[in-house]
Amino acid sequence: MDPVVFATILLRVLAVYIAAEGITSVAEIVSVWSIPTARREDLPVTWIVVFALVMSGGFGALVWGISPYLAQKMVARFEPITNTTINVKSMQGAILSIAGLLLFFTSLPSIISLSIRAASSEAEASLSAISGLVAQLVKAGLGAYLVLGTASLVAFINRFREFGLEEKTSNE
Repeated sequence: MDPVVFATILLRVLAVYIAAEGITSVAEIVSVWSIPTARREDLPVTWIVVFALVMSGGFGALVWGISPYLAQKMVARFEPITNTTINVKSMQGAILSIAGLLLFFTSLPSIISLSIRAASSEAEASLSAISGLVAQLVKAGLGAYLVLGTASLVAFINRFREFGLEEKTSNE
């Protein structure tokens, strides 16, 4: 299988997952809004639910739409590959990029819902939400690093894998 096609398929699976993740963020938003002290009359829950669904659905549609372009960019950084075999470095790069996108996009709905929870008037709930928000921001940052630093991470993994091994010479 062509690595670009393989990466495109994986990105499209990720897009479906991102869109489905919006449903869980809606459940979190509604549960927070059901607490009387967390309600804010100036921003109705309907608009927040619609915003969460549109954001997750929009991100899912965006990833689905640009998945061929992203797959081409992910695989193009590595050595050319014939149609019959997949290069190990290209596969490692595609997997790290997919993992980074998964981390990044799965943290977005939580960032939205935790931001809303942090803005609530309840002090204890706000502190809890802020700590969760920091964790989700770190997760999103790690995901972005995995996507943007794929080439250097693949080189590091391959150097680490070959560390301490002796090179074979043709005379032996």
